[in-house]
Amino acid sequence: MRFLKNKVFNNPQKNPSKKESSPLQMPTSLNNNSSGDRHPGVNSKPIAKQDSPSNQRNRANGEFVTPYSVRCTKNIVKNYGRAMCTFATSSMAKPYVEDIIKKHNFDLKLEEFYQFVEANKEVVDSIERLKNMMIVTPEDKPAIALSKQLFRLVGEVFIKYFSVNWIFSSKIMHKQPHLQFRFKLLRRLRNPELFTYLKPFSKR
Repeated sequence: MRFLKNKVFNNPQKNPSKKESSPLQMPTSLNNNSSGDRHPGVNSKPIAKQDSPSNQRNRANGEFVTPYSVRCTKNIVKNYGRAMCTFATSSMAKPYVEDIIKKHNFDLKLEEFYQFVEANKEVVDSIERLKNMMIVTPEDKPAIALSKQLFRLVGEVFIKYFSVNWIFSSKIMHKQPHLQFRFKLLRRLRNPELFTYLKPFSKR
C-alpha cells in the first residue's frame, strides 16, 4: 500500500503540484521591460510636427487671400492669346487672312500659317510667349517670319471686331476686366516690342 501511494505521488501526469513549463510561454526577457514600461516600443515612432497657428495661412472662411484686382486680371493675356489663335484658324477669319496676304503680298500658304498657329496655341500663357508669336527674329525662316506678321494683323482684327462677342459668349468669369483691357492689348499688338506689361502701374 505504501508502495502504491509513492508511485501515484511520483507520477508527473497525475500530480498537479509539479507544473511543467509551457512551450508557448514567452521568455521573461521579452515580458519584462528594463525601463519599466508596460508596452515597449509604443513611443518609438516620432511624433509628427504640427504647424503652429502662426505658420498657417490667415484666411477667413469663404474669403480669398489673393486680392480681386489680381485674380480678375491673372489670365487675361492667356485667354486673349488662345482666343486669337482659335480665331486665326477659323473659317470666320479666313476672308481676313486671305485679304491680308493679298494686301501685303505675303508669299505664304494658308497651311503654313495654320501650322504655325496650332503649334503655338497651347503654350500662349504669358506676355513673353505671345510676343514671340509676333516679333520676327533673324533666325526665323521666311514662312515663320511671315506667319508672325500675319498673326499680329489677324489679332488686331479679332480685338477690334470680334473680341466683345467672344467675351460675353464665352465661359470667362471676369468679363468686365477683359473688356476694359481690350484696347490696352490692341495698342500692344501694334507695338509688340514694347509689350512688357498689361496692368496699369497705379494700384487701385
